[in-house]
Amino acid sequence: MGGSGQLVIGGVGLARYLDPEKDAEKYAPLESLGWERAYRSGDLVKAEPEGLVFLGRADEQIKLGGRRIELGEVDAALQALPGVAGAAAAVRTARSGNQLLVGYVVTQEGWDQAAAVEKLRAELPAALVPLIAPVEDLPTRTSGKVDRNALPWPLEGLESGGAKEQLYGTEAWLAEQWAEVLGIPVSSAADDFFAIGGSSLAAAQLTTRLRTRYPSAAVLDIYQQPTLRKLARHLEDSAQGDGTARLVAPVPTRAKVVQLLALIPCSPWSACAGRWHWPRSATY
Repeated sequence: MGGSGQLVIGGVGLARYLDPEKDAEKYAPLESLGWERAYRSGDLVKAEPEGLVFLGRADEQIKLGGRRIELGEVDAALQALPGVAGAAAAVRTARSGNQLLVGYVVTQEGWDQAAAVEKLRAELPAALVPLIAPVEDLPTRTSGKVDRNALPWPLEGLESGGAKEQLYGTEAWLAEQWAEVLGIPVSSAADDFFAIGGSSLAAAQLTTRLRTRYPSAAVLDIYQQPTLRKLARHLEDSAQGDGTARLVAPVPTRAKVVQLLALIPCSPWSACAGRWHWPRSATY
């Protein structure tokens, strides 16, 4: 009682495939209970005194960046967006090895991708905001459920390069660093690091690269300036600031006197509570 696991169904009421091979695959034995045929539902449940409590699907719980994510939660947020007729989320691996959470959406009238990203960032934790990929339809299994494994990857034009606009100077160099970390090219200077697949771990990796040219770069800079153009300008401004000499004003004489008077009671020769305190290193 209180434990959780996958719901497995057995008994004489189990269905049967006419194809013996498929039947053996879908209704394999469960030796631990002595069942010759058992159906592994894929539903995660928890045993409570009131009965079994549904926790979600085993194939919809994934681990991304050290955090366990329920894909159904992301699906619901995507489907609630204006102009979305259907949606499903899946984890994909870019050419750099970086894992991306991708949200596939079937769009209709009223769809605005920029507004959708803003809405998701306001409603979901940063780790759950996916890279949005509009598609014509969602592949389904014979059961009617979305076949996440059949969702397209790589996305057309996503990993083939070819930015929509030409970038120069710091922006071009920064775009290269983004591509190395995320494994996908930057399409324009208006791209948002987190909207195209960035995460907290990716931000830390990017910061390490930025510090090779801008030593004062910090992870906070990426969160405060997530778009490529704004981050590039911030880095350039910080570089100019690093080159200026810092002027440290001397401590005023009055402050020195106050500090000296404050230290006298703490000196080893001060009289506190009627007793003299000598330094331990003194010779008697």
